[in-house]
Amino acid sequence: MILEKGDLQFGDKERESQSSSIFNDIVNFIAEKCVHPESKRLFSVASITQAIQDIHFTVKLDKPAKPQALECIKELQKKYNIVRAEMKVKITIPLKKQEILESILEKNNLDLKNGETVIKEEILEHKRCIEPYLFRVLNEDI
Repeated sequence: MILEKGDLQFGDKERESQSSSIFNDIVNFIAEKCVHPESKRLFSVASITQAIQDIHFTVKLDKPAKPQALECIKELQKKYNIVRAEMKVKITIPLKKQEILESILEKNNLDLKNGETVIKEEILEHKRCIEPYLFRVLNEDI
């Protein structure tokens, strides 16, 4: 029998299973991507699960897990001492474009002096850690 019109209905067990699966994906994403700001250590899955339950975060079945996890991180930051782990990036550009790189970094409140800069054969390599949200901004500008 094929459903031609209307909505497919889920039973309680199917809905609970899907909710549990999305919740576990959210917890695992947060546990992998967040750290304690002072010690820079990852949180355990159990502690993230407890924290999410404490803030009464509601899992939505019609939304993917990643956007919900990012939303949940924002809610967790209001109550707990938790931050997204920094990304390690390596920027490689011709040496003659160093001024452009410096202006882009300055625009995003970053400094070329923080990090490791190596110049070899007219190529500038700059390695540093950045907040994850800055990756797309830097990638588009550079």
